[in-house]
Amino acid sequence: MLTVDRSGTKLKLNESSEQFEIPVKGPPGKMTGERVSMSYLSWILAQLLNRPVVDKTGLDRYYDFTLEWSPEPPPGLAATDSREPPPDRNGPTIFTALREQLGLKLDSQKSPVDAFVIDHVERPTSN
Repeated sequence: MLTVDRSGTKLKLNESSEQFEIPVKGPPGKMTGERVSMSYLSWILAQLLNRPVVDKTGLDRYYDFTLEWSPEPPPGLAATDSREPPPDRNGPTIFTALREQLGLKLDSQKSPVDAFVIDHVERPTSN
């Protein structure tokens, strides 16, 4: 669950009406966002962490931010397998970076989430 830390948000409000096609971008370990909603940030975090992230910040506007953390290596990938330089392992985790840099807190909690269950599939018939 994504919430505002008790220290308060450190996000920069973006009141521009211009839409951005890809509001969040960056290499592993760095995320730059322009005019990002908290629901979109929650979705991005869910993709990074491979688990649902529910937005409970109460922030309903758009924000700019830069977030830097030490990414975890993909499972099964040794440091020698990559052609890119290894990420800095001395930096903060994504959880610490969210709290310190953006004033947001990411906690693991039980919460209802939407899920789709496909129990039957058939090939379409020709008309």
